[in-house]
Amino acid sequence: MPGSGRPDPFGGTGAPPDRAKWDRFPAVEPYRRKVRYWDVDSNAHVFNVRYLVYVDDALTDFLEDSGYGFDDHPDAGYLLVLARTEIDYLSEAVIGDILATTVKVDRVGNTSITFGFEIIEEGTQREVARGRQVYVAIGVDDHEPVPIPDDLRSTMTSG
Repeated sequence: MPGSGRPDPFGGTGAPPDRAKWDRFPAVEPYRRKVRYWDVDSNAHVFNVRYLVYVDDALTDFLEDSGYGFDDHPDAGYLLVLARTEIDYLSEAVIGDILATTVKVDRVGNTSITFGFEIIEEGTQREVARGRQVYVAIGVDDHEPVPIPDDLRSTMTSG
C-alpha cells in the first residue's frame, strides 16, 4: 500500500479523491488525527469502528463550526439522532498516519440531514474511507420525527 511498502489489501488506488464532489458547500476545517496504537487491531491497521469515531468527532466540529452543537438542540425542542451509517473502506491506515476527516452536507430532507464524509491520509492524499450518515430530527418529548427547523435548514443549505 502507498507509503508502507506493503500492498493495499483493500484495493485502493492510492489516487487523490475527486474534490469536485466536495464543493457544494463551504469547506469546514477537516478533523485531523494521528493514528495511535489504541486505534489499531491485531492486523496492525485501524480497527473498522474507529473510523466512525473519527467521523463523529468531525461531525461534532462541523455542527459547532456551523453554529450548532448537539447540546443546543434539546432547548430548541428537538434532537438529531443517527439513523443510518454507510462506510466504504478503501485503503488501510496504520500507526503514525495522519488522517483528515471532512464532513459535508449531501442533502437536507423534511425530517433528516444526510452528511457525506471522507477520510484521507494527509501525507499521500490517499482516500482511506468515505460514506454518509443520516441524522433525523425528533421531538424531545415524544421522539417522533419532526421537520428540520428553518434556521438549521438555512444554515445547512447555504453555500
